[in-house]
Parts: sequence; C-alpha cells; structure tokens
Amino acid sequence: MSAKAFESHRHDTFFRRSLGILAMLVVLSFVAFVLRPMGYMKGPFSFGANQPAAAIGMSVEAAVFRYRCEQASEDAREAIDYYADPCEDFHAYACDRTRRRDRGELHDERSRLQRVLFQLSLLNDTNHVAVQAAVLFKSCLSMPLSLEVVLQKNMLEFLEVANLSAETMLGFLETPEDVANLSALNSFAHGIRSLASFESGLNGTVVVSFSRPFSAYLNRRSARAVIDSVTQLLDIPKDHTYKASNLLLADQELATLLIEANTFYVTLEHLASATGGRITSSAWKKIVQDYGFHSANALSSAPIVSVERLKQVFTIIFDKLNPQETAVYTIAHALLPTQILEVLFDDHRTYACFRLVSETLGTTWQDLESYLLGFFDENHEAHSVAYSVASTFEKMLEGKFAHDKQNSGVAIAKLKKLRFDMPSVEGLANFVPSTACRGNLSEHSLYRNLMRCKESRQNAAAANNAALRRRKRSSLATSSILLSVESFRPSSFCHGHDSLLNYATLGTELAATLLRYVAGPLDGAAVSHSTAEWKKAVFPGITANISTCLSRSSRSSELGRLLDDVALQTVAFQVALRASKSQAGAWARIEKAPDAPAWKQTYFVKYCQSLCNDDKLNRSAATLDVALACNSVVMNSPEFAQLFRCERGDPMVPSEYCMVL
Repeated sequence: MSAKAFESHRHDTFFRRSLGILAMLVVLSFVAFVLRPMGYMKGPFSFGANQPAAAIGMSVEAAVFRYRCEQASEDAREAIDYYADPCEDFHAYACDRTRRRDRGELHDERSRLQRVLFQLSLLNDTNHVAVQAAVLFKSCLSMPLSLEVVLQKNMLEFLEVANLSAETMLGFLETPEDVANLSALNSFAHGIRSLASFESGLNGTVVVSFSRPFSAYLNRRSARAVIDSVTQLLDIPKDHTYKASNLLLADQELATLLIEANTFYVTLEHLASATGGRITSSAWKKIVQDYGFHSANALSSAPIVSVERLKQVFTIIFDKLNPQETAVYTIAHALLPTQILEVLFDDHRTYACFRLVSETLGTTWQDLESYLLGFFDENHEAHSVAYSVASTFEKMLEGKFAHDKQNSGVAIAKLKKLRFDMPSVEGLANFVPSTACRGNLSEHSLYRNLMRCKESRQNAAAANNAALRRRKRSSLATSSILLSVESFRPSSFCHGHDSLLNYATLGTELAATLLRYVAGPLDGAAVSHSTAEWKKAVFPGITANISTCLSRSSRSSELGRLLDDVALQTVAFQVALRASKSQAGAWARIEKAPDAPAWKQTYFVKYCQSLCNDDKLNRSAATLDVALACNSVVMNSPEFAQLFRCERGDPMVPSEYCMVL
C-alpha cells in the first residue's frame, strides 16, 4: 500500500471513530437532558428514572390520572358562571390561599397591620371600640398564616376606619343623621368582638363567626346608608385631632344613645359578658322566658312569638355568642317536642339532661346549622343572615304553629315586614357612576350587579382575566352591601345547580335500607310492622341515659316514646347523610337519567323531603326548598369537605370523581 493510500485510509478510520464518539455524545445528552427530566414531569407521559418496568407503568398510570384530574378541574372552573355567586373561587382562598402570592407581600401586609394595631393601642382607652377591636385583632395574629391571608384586608380597612372615627367622633355628633352614621359604625365594631371566638385553623365555626358581625351591621343599615356612612368616614379630613381630648365624653354620649335606642342589645351584651362569651343553659332559659320563645303552658296554647324580639335575639346571638353552641340550643328548640323541652328547661340540676341531649345528638344538630339559618337562596341573591333566619322561621311558624293560625298569621305578617330591604336595580343605578354598568344591571341578582359595576371601573382587559377576578374576589367581602357569608362558606349552589361537582351525595344501599324504615320516603309507605324491632337492633340504649335523666323530673309516659322518635329521626338523618357521601361509585347513574339533576336522585335528599316537610301540610306547597336546604347541610359538613381533594390538592374535584375518570 502506497503512502498516499495509507494516509487516506487513516483519515477514513479517524472520521468514522469521530462520528461514533459524536453519536455516543448525542445519545448521552439525550438521556441526560431529555429522558431523565421526564421522570420528574407531571403529565400524561411522565415516568420515574431508575425504576423497574412495573413501577414505571404505575407512574405513567398515575400521571395519566393526574393529568385527567387536573384537566377536569380546569374544565369545571372554565364552565362556572363567575357571576352566579361569590363562592365559585372557594378553592382559591379556602384551601390554598398562599398559592401564587409573594411571601414578601404577605410579610409587608402583616407588618403594616402590626403598626396599625400598635398605634391604636397607644390610645390606652379600653372603652373605645377601636381599641377593643385592636386588642382582638392583635390576638388574631397568632393564627396560622393561611387564615391571616383571608382576614388581613378586612382587618386593615376596618381598623383604619375605626382609627379615623376616633379622631373625628365629636365632629359627627352635630346632626341626628351623623349620630346614626356613627351608631352604625359602633354597632359594627361591637359585632367585631365575636372574632374572639376564633379557633386555630379554618373551619365552619370560624367562618360563621366571622361573617355574622357583617350581617348584623348590614341588618341595621340600608345598603345606601351603609355606603354613605363609610364614605363620609373616609372623606372627612383629619383636621379634628384637637378634639381627641373629648373622645371619652363622646364615647359616653354615644353609649347613652345606644342604650336608649336598644335596651335589648345591652341585656344580651350583659348575658354574653357574664358567661365569658358563651351562652349557657341558664342564659338560654332566660332568653326563652323573657323574649317569648314559647308560652308558659305550651301544651294548651300555642307559642306566641314576638317577631321583633325574635329577630333581635338571633341578630345579637350571632354577634356575641359561640355560634356552634348557639346552633345546638337553637336547633334543639326548633326540633325537639315541646314536652321534652319543658322538662329540660324545668330541670334544676345544673341542666344535666339538656347537656346530655346536646352531647348525644349534638353532632347532627351542628350539621343542621346551615339548614336552620337558611344559608341558601334559589335566586343567588346576597341576603343578610337576619333575612335568612326570618325566612326560615316564617316556614317554621306556618308548619309547627299551624294550629293557632291567628297568632301565627300575625307573626308571619310582621316577619315579612322585617325583611332586609335589598336595593332595587333603580336604587343601585342611582349611586353607580359608570354608565356602562347601569345598562347591564340584572333584575334577579344583586351579586351579579355588584360584580359588573365593580369590573366596569377597572381596565376592561384586566376585568376579563379570570385570575385577576379570583384575586379580587376576597376584597368584595368588604363591600358594604355584600355579605361575607357566601364569600367564605360554600353555598348550596357553589358550582351550579346541575353540576356533578356540587352533589357528591349519591345514595347507597345502606341508606336505602335505613330509609325504608323511616316514614318511607322512597316509596311513600312506611314499614310499621318491623319498626319497633328494628329500633331495638339499630339503636340499643341510645336514649336510655336521657330517659333516665328525664324520668327524675317528669313521670310522663309519653317522654319515652318521644325520645325514641327523636333519636330515630336524628340518627337516621345522620346515617343517611354519611352513607350518601360514603361512596361515590354511582356517578354513572346520572348518565342513565340525564333529565334529572343529581340531587333529585339522592337517598339523602329524599329523606330530607320526609324530615323537612310536615306530613299534615300539602306536599305541593313545601315548607322550603328541601333540595337546597339539605344540600346546604352537605356542602357545609366536614365529611363533604374531605371529598374535595385531588392529587395536587385541587378541592374543585372530589377525589372519588377523579378516581373514576
């Protein structure tokens, strides 16, 4: 071989070796920079590195599930009517409030709040409402950060308004209208005291206790007056500081005005302070006796309900006292037979029987809290708590006290006049500056109007951004005519009436078997021949202790039967509720009955129809919208909240629903 040929062969070999090395580098780079990162991806094709084939297959399956879950969640969010009601973004701040928020921003807000509280504490006047609120808010800073994020904006806005009122209080006491404005603010500040009942973490009790002060405030003032009073406070120039020395005198004058205008408020205030903010059996008995909840001889005459006092009682109780305990006592009064109530109230041994009843059946009564308070509205309008209570008690008066139609009719007539006056479309348009907003007002939804008017004052492009709407939604809770109840608590129509995500209560055979023995709501016929035996088998001794306790106070032979009925209905309600939520494998059932919404197919709701409606009443004129009422109970129960948890914590899709995708 010539030297030239040898040289050519050597170059070819070197070139081939170079190509081989380059190919190996390409393969290694592909593995290092493409395949390996895919092991950490979260998508339909993800898998883990250095895993056996079976594990990789499971990872791919999990990734596909996760992808479908997230896709279903996103589709659900896009399908929501964001103008329907304020709880569509419950997932944004009830379960994951710190997502997409800068930690530095949260720290700055916290520091700012602390500075405001410190400035208020320098007043050193414990009789002033702003100082009292500051003390309570200061204690709230020890709460978890997730709860702080929700409350900080409301805290800051109220404290700044209260601080301003401290400087200008005497300047407001010039006309009766000014006194009324300041009285409204003072009433609001008194309601803020219920924040003392906050517990660590976010739960139903915390949510309710936070919303009720706002409801009481709105209940005392019309929407227009509320806006005007707050606007005046914010617009008054800070040139009245020289009157600060007379601040205590102004507080005393204002307190006198409040006492003269509302003696009942002071009475309940004294009760609350005497019991450390918690209503006791003795306090409840005093309320019942003094304010006409039932007559002295309820067996022979119907209760005469003083509607004015009834409304005041519940408004103040919601403001001042522990909501969970209040719910137990209230529901006990609403659901227990009068004979048992009278024995319980006549028991002078430290109300041991009442506490025993509360402890035995209290869990279900707490679940029924939303039913009694009426946190639902078919037209999606934002009503005050007092309005909902009035509506619920109107139904109760029509049913429970129907045997005395004269008195119940008078009470109902008064009750209707006391309802919260919602601003009309014309009234809302009068103080809305935006012409575009006025042309899009809805006759049926106050919340829809508020959203449209608020967004019309913002940049149009930003208003169409869904993420911005979610971030801004929590600020709507501070709008003077928008209750925070729906903003912090999922309602019965959170995701639309016919949405699968809203009704995770498909029944099971356990519920069906149970309900066949309880008034027969499924087929309209009760199985009376086996009820007694079934009671003994299912409820062994559930009322034995209560019966023994009551027998010491009364020899009535009817009490045992009444207690059995109460236990049967209460426990059956609870079992039906839990059983309906225990399995979600029947989602496909909805496909077989596309014309019927999911809630109409649940055993739980069918049972509610029997429980909530009096058999003596005309079924065509139901006492209330049972489907909404019972679903409200479901949506506000701890068991239902546990269903709303996806692979990555998205509470918009129940975990069982994700599993069958």
